[in-house]
Amino acid sequence: RALRAEGAGSVVVSRAEKPAVALLDGEEVLVVAPRLELADPRGAGDSMTAAVAAMLARGAGLADAVRMGAAAGAVTVTRHGLGTAPAAAVAELAKRVRLVSLAEQGSVG
Repeated sequence: RALRAEGAGSVVVSRAEKPAVALLDGEEVLVVAPRLELADPRGAGDSMTAAVAAMLARGAGLADAVRMGAAAGAVTVTRHGLGTAPAAAVAELAKRVRLVSLAEQGSVG
């Protein structure tokens, strides 16, 4: 909220193993990706950020970009070696990422 007040249009905050929190078009959401088996926890946030940026650069909408970013971060931690998530696996997982309104949830968990 503070970043929004400072002028950011949208904000995404990764939170390690917890769902990311995002402010998208004025709506606060949890970014919920399916849980996968952890191999190496490093690189999830970087992969998420890179995928969001790449999707936006390609003209994707913000919600789709955040879903793809969450999927990229989730798949990255299932592999050994940073940045080695296969694009097909990321795209498939992105279909299962949910954006859950915090207004309906009540609070950030």
